[in-house]
Amino acid sequence: MAERLQYTYYGDALLTGSVTAADYIQIDNGFNSQGGPHPLTGWYNGDFNYDGVINGDDYTLMDNAYNSQGNTSLASIPASPLKLVATETSQISTSVPEPTTLGIIGIGAAGLLMRRSRRTRR
Repeated sequence: MAERLQYTYYGDALLTGSVTAADYIQIDNGFNSQGGPHPLTGWYNGDFNYDGVINGDDYTLMDNAYNSQGNTSLASIPASPLKLVATETSQISTSVPEPTTLGIIGIGAAGLLMRRSRRTRR
């Protein structure tokens, strides 16, 4: 029987292919055990960077993966390194603010500066 290698997100402690509330429960249990006599470690318990402790670094990895899991799914990319590099860079999408949003912010800032300068002239 041939085994298949698949990728997942940092933070996917249960290896379901996405970061869910159940994964947050796993890391919370691992984090709460850190002060006890037998602290939990390992991917399943939330040690996503394998440094031996579950801390803010692991939560950062998990939160970033949760926020970006809609953009690129590494679970569907084949395990071939050459295909991984080519596919990963071509499937990454990022959100960019509309130019009108930046214009509105600029107009609002200019209006506030003009209002302030009028008050100081009197």
